[in-house]
Amino acid sequence: MTTLTPEKIKGLEFEDLIVDSANREEKSGSLTLNRYGVTLSVQNGVTMGIQSKPDFEGVVATGRQFIFEAKVCSGASFPMHKDKIKPRQVSHMLIRSRFNVPCFLLIHWNARELVRSKVGAVTVAIPVSGADPRWQRFVDAYAKARREKTTVEPQGSITLEESIIIGKVVPWVVPKGCRKPTPDILTFLWPEAIQHRNSLCHATLF
Repeated sequence: MTTLTPEKIKGLEFEDLIVDSANREEKSGSLTLNRYGVTLSVQNGVTMGIQSKPDFEGVVATGRQFIFEAKVCSGASFPMHKDKIKPRQVSHMLIRSRFNVPCFLLIHWNARELVRSKVGAVTVAIPVSGADPRWQRFVDAYAKARREKTTVEPQGSITLEESIIIGKVVPWVVPKGCRKPTPDILTFLWPEAIQHRNSLCHATLF
């Protein structure tokens, strides 16, 4: 079966494709999306950029805000480690989720070649909220280690299979006037808009 999902991409490429998708949705009036700003820190006269918030935030046409962090994973699981996703990013999403803001970890799983088979690429939007206690445990573990100046115990990981169960698979589409596929971000940010968009497309056929 033919799929538009890219088999292998890099993190920055994934983010750029998300922006491309969002720009087209903005023109249609479905949503607007922005990158969170980078916090600047000056240490010993050297200015450093610190990514203190998740990658993206925006608003759908109904007025509801959304937030998500985008990652690319080439392994069988996504480690819950600060080198992969920052505790402050998760904490920010947990706080906003308490105010009914939909928050997600958007992972593009690159295709993997196994000894006797192949695992295809897939993009999944995983909800980040207090409904899944692992996120708060992750934040608390790093906060405790920082206070006590100790190392953090392993916080586990999210496998590809689990992500599909707890999250939503995001299809890739080739928008009109576009030569390359982009992730259809409306499918997890505003599913109702997909139904409306499909109904409009159906109506134009008759």
